[in-house]
Formats: sequence, structure tokens, C-alpha cells
Amino acid sequence: MRRFITLHPWGCALIHPTGRNILVPPPRPALIQATLPELPASLRHGQQHAYLCGPRPRFRSWYPLIAVNITIDFISILLCTCLTAALLSDVRLLRSQCRNLFYLNVVVSEGIWASFEFTKFVLLVCRNELLENRALQYADAAIVHMTAIVSIWTLAVVAVDLWLILCKRIKISDRAVVGACASGWIIGTVEAISILLDSTLTWAEIPLFAGSSWSSRNPLVLFRTILGWSCVFLSVGATGTAYYLIMRHITASKARLSQATKSSKQGQISAPQSQVDAGDQMCRRFMMLSIVSITCGTPTAAWVLCELLGGRTAPPALVVLATTCLLLEPTLDSLLIIYMHPNFYNRILSWFKLVRPARAENIATSP
Repeated sequence: MRRFITLHPWGCALIHPTGRNILVPPPRPALIQATLPELPASLRHGQQHAYLCGPRPRFRSWYPLIAVNITIDFISILLCTCLTAALLSDVRLLRSQCRNLFYLNVVVSEGIWASFEFTKFVLLVCRNELLENRALQYADAAIVHMTAIVSIWTLAVVAVDLWLILCKRIKISDRAVVGACASGWIIGTVEAISILLDSTLTWAEIPLFAGSSWSSRNPLVLFRTILGWSCVFLSVGATGTAYYLIMRHITASKARLSQATKSSKQGQISAPQSQVDAGDQMCRRFMMLSIVSITCGTPTAAWVLCELLGGRTAPPALVVLATTCLLLEPTLDSLLIIYMHPNFYNRILSWFKLVRPARAENIATSP
């Protein structure tokens, strides 16, 4: 039985009776139209394995970048662990200011992702044959999608919550805050389960992201990818719109208070002014966190759009930029939260004997 190979950007596409393409190393020009011997029986029954595939040499060429990724992941794990411990160390504070659960949601999800990426790359470097391990591929895809959904959902809920508080004077209950945080994990779990049930899942040649290939022309893959990323773009748009309305409201409130200052005594306007300042401070903290997350995710969005619209793999430089930004996101988010909250910062330092515990406890708690 004759099997023909055709050119592929990173190798050749071998079509076998199941209709699924298998990448093989780039052949010599004289072999482009050569015939191949009979394939093993396992391929005829639709079982995918590494027959004639050569991902290991390609993977080894990325060892320098992978070493950087492992280092960044390790730093992210340390920061996320310390920040999670700081958030959970004072249960009374967490109950009185339940919106700190939003921070906890983001930090825990990003910490889980960084921990898995660190473990995955260490295993792959030690044992290259795991590149073909289907269980690791599915676990990678499930963890990536679940944690991304939790972070995006949480940041969108935070923006809407702040808009209701500052613009509409509506404060949702603590139970609603807990429910909003839990709903992100429920949605992420449902997405992860749908991925685990997807038999068409493939791993890209550069195993920095697992999931159905974005350059695939399969209708089901296209539909799922477009639907998923449409939800992401809608969430980002809702977040940006909410913060725009909040900042416009705060600016207008400050203008009205400054006008009232000219005709009123200071004591009569100090309370409204302090409320506006507190709302402005809380808004700017969450807004900075959202800006960092959106900025880190923008190269990945460009990567997806490039492959969806072009139907081919993205340039390696864009892939490296996107994956590097994604790897930096947990570190940057954790550092930003610690920097914006002196109580978290000093509590973490006190554990390492860098500040006195009494000083850490006396720091005023920020909203």
C-alpha cells in the first residue's frame, strides 16, 4: 500500500487511514515523492504514536529557553506560595475583607499553573520520551485552560463589582463574592473536563502549549477555538469598559468636591473626600493587576489570531514572546499585589526575619 508524504513547515505530513496527519522529520528533496513501507497495524486502528516522528532533536534545540522557563516558574512558585500563605494567615482579616478572595483566586490559579509547568519541563528535560506521552499532553491542556479561565473570570468579576460599588452604590454580599470566586473554578473545571474528553487533542511541535492546533482547519477545532477566544475577548472588553466608567465617575466626583470646597467648610466635605480617595485607591490596585494580566496575554492573542487567520504556524519569534510573557505573568502579578499591600509585604518579610513581627502586625490593613 502506497503512502505519500507532503511538505510541512516543520517536517512532513504523513496521512494514514485514520485521516490524521503525523509529522515526520523533513526529508531530502529526492524523497519528497518517495513511497513508504507498510505502516504498523496500530496506525491502521487509529492509535497515534511516534512512528517516523522526531520531536526530540527539535525539543533539544529549545533547551536554553526551557532553562529560562524553569527558572521563572520556580520564582513564580515561591512568590505565589508566600502570597497565598499571607492571605490565609489572617482568617479574621479575610472574613472582614472578603474581596481579598479575588486576589487569592488569581494567585492560586497562577501558582497551580506555574507549578505544573515547572514539573512538566523538568520531566521533559530528564526524559525526552515523555514528549509522546498522551496523559501528560492532556494534563497540560487541562491545567492551562482551567487556570486561564479562573484568572480571566476573576478579573472580570472584580471590575463589575467595583463598578457596582463606586458607580451604582450597590455592594454585593460576602456570599455573592464567595460564589463569584467559586464559579470561576466551576467554569474552569467544566472546560478542563471537555478537553479531557476530546480525542483530537494534539501537542504542538514546540511543547510550550498543549491543545488542538490553532492552525488546524478542522471545523470542530475552529469552532471551539473561536468560541473560547471570543469569550476571552468579551471578558477583556467588559473589564476595560467597567474601569473606564469607574475612572470617569471618580474624576467627576473629584471635580464636584473641588467645586464644593470653595463654598463649604473643610469638615463638611472631609468624609465624602475620603470615600472618593478610598474608592480611587481600591480601583487603581485592581486596575493595575488587570493591565498587567492583559498585557502579558496580548502576545498570545496575537499568536492565536495569526494561526487562525493564516492557517499556518506563527513565526517562532512570536511564539517565544508569547510564552515568555505568559511565564512572567504569575511573577508580575504576585509582585504587584505584594507591592500594593504593605501588610502582605511586611508579613512575608517577617517570616524570613527581615522585619520585626510587631511591625508587620502594626501595618494598617489596606482594602
